[in-house]
Amino acid sequence: ERGLWLHIHAAVGDPDIVYHRANPAQLYPLLHSERFRRNKVVLVHGGWPWVGEAAAMVAILPNVYLDLSEGALFGMPNVGQRIREVLEVCPYAKVLYGADGSIPEALWIGARRFKSALSGVLQDLVGEGFCSRPEAYSAAGAILGGNATRLYRL
Repeated sequence: ERGLWLHIHAAVGDPDIVYHRANPAQLYPLLHSERFRRNKVVLVHGGWPWVGEAAAMVAILPNVYLDLSEGALFGMPNVGQRIREVLEVCPYAKVLYGADGSIPEALWIGARRFKSALSGVLQDLVGEGFCSRPEAYSAAGAILGGNATRLYRL
């Protein structure tokens, strides 16, 4: 109604998280409700370790987006695998890059790792015929900034 958006921490990692209640799929009834359907909701940190469930929910709920700010900063070796899992399920127009850091050096490292992983995934998808090279460039631009610019009206 007012064009507001809401960020929901949707991942394990903080010490106060109750693990058995942290799966973002448990948010489905709330996010599907009439009250929340009018607002944009961003699931922050990619739903880790339930990336597939988070991506599926983003794919079916038009107002829900997925921020992939978990992993690249902390050097998780499977960042590319998680990016691919997301892109195989939900539209790239609903995927956001996030750094999840608080010091410049960490932000730079996280951005480099994420860009490298995203590039590798998109090259693989082009090679497999899943998308064209121009579509891959469009997806990269959208994920790395275009989607956030549009969502937050920057």
